[in-house]
Order: sequence, then C-alpha cells, then structure tokens
Amino acid sequence: MLYALIPGGTPALPVTYSRSCRQQRTVDLHVRVTLAIIVWHFYHVIFDPDVYPVNFAFIDGRVSEELYKEEHELDYEALRNRAKREELKAEQIRLEQSSAEDVERSS
Repeated sequence: MLYALIPGGTPALPVTYSRSCRQQRTVDLHVRVTLAIIVWHFYHVIFDPDVYPVNFAFIDGRVSEELYKEEHELDYEALRNRAKREELKAEQIRLEQSSAEDVERSS
C-alpha cells in the first residue's frame, strides 16, 4: 500500500484513504453550499418580512416600484435618469419640429 510521507520520512495516512477523504469533504462542501443557496433563495422569495407572505415576482417577473426602489436603488436611479434623458430628448425634438414649422409658416 502506498503511504504519504510527512516531511522527515514518517509514514502518514495511506494515499488512497486521504484521497477518498478529500473527495468526500469536497462533496460535503458542495452539498452544504447548495443547501445554503436554496435556503437563502427561499428566504428572499417567501419569508422576507418586506414581501411576506410571498414575493410574486417568481411567477410573472414583475416587482412593485417601491420594492424595486428599495432593493435595487442604483438600478432604479439609472432607469429614472435614462427615462428623464429620453423625455428631454423627445421634448427637444418636439421643440425643433415646432420651430421648423414656425419658420416655414413665416416664410
């Protein structure tokens, strides 16, 4: 049987045993991480006091404006800024068109 040697030549656990032990610990770690993600997800979808009894976003993908503003503040601000820019651009286009029409009428 092959043995792993601790520096200095002292035999330690068999290599085959330590390899299977490491594999088992890795599998255990993956199972625990997966369970943690599932628990975290269920908390945020079902048990979060802000959305209790359930956040219906998991059904239709929609969220109320207040909840979106509270949970995704930076994205909400970016959307508001984009909407304001588009509104200003549309207003500028309307003003340019109306001034062009005024020029045509006066000539």
